[in-house]
Amino acid sequence: MCKISIFILVLIFTINANCQTPAFKVKFSEKLATLEFIERLSTNVPDNVFKSIFLKSKYNTEKFKKNIDKFDQLALDYTYEYKDYLYAQKIGGNTTSLLKRNLINSNSIEEFKQLSIGIIPNDNLYILCSVLTFFTPVYRELIYEPNKQQLEQQLTGIRELFTKKNIAEYFTNGITFYNSAWDYTVPLEIFVFPVPGVRKKFSATAFFNKAIVSLPISLTDFNKLLIVSLHEIFHILFLMSSH
Repeated sequence: MCKISIFILVLIFTINANCQTPAFKVKFSEKLATLEFIERLSTNVPDNVFKSIFLKSKYNTEKFKKNIDKFDQLALDYTYEYKDYLYAQKIGGNTTSLLKRNLINSNSIEEFKQLSIGIIPNDNLYILCSVLTFFTPVYRELIYEPNKQQLEQQLTGIRELFTKKNIAEYFTNGITFYNSAWDYTVPLEIFVFPVPGVRKKFSATAFFNKAIVSLPISLTDFNKLLIVSLHEIFHILFLMSSH
């Protein structure tokens, strides 16, 4: 069992109060969700519910397929290392995480483009922005609008659970456990990416102060999601710890 998982189990039984706690925010980002949607339409990934919905829609035309092909050919993922640490002691960073952070923090695709100049080759960035703009109304019509009501209910339920369980105290203990540091004015943000259908499994990734959870739209029991979210949040602390 990994160090992070052990720590989660310990925290279930031992929580120490602390006067300083970070804010947790559970959100939905259409721009991020659109990118996740495009990634799942890629010819490089297996069949999935998003592909199925797209292929049955009016958007299954050569014009849209060409934009998927453009996305598939983009080089978006470059890596960098933390050279002050011993080899393999720290997982390096990557430009995909930087791009997703900027996408989340931007109010528009144009703002995202301005923030992201130089992270990847400009030609690739411009094509990425074009594809995102092209597919935003597609995502909105095929995925977001049909599931909007359930998504809003899920967001409300998750926020209530995070408050009820006092997750901030778990995080505070994690800072001590991992000998890490955190500015309490920086919130921990969890972005829910809705998955249509009856699929029960979900996954999560974390970077910087953000976690992305692909959440089945039919899910109503959020306790497992809570554990997965904590797992990803502690990944953040572990990667940012001093040793």
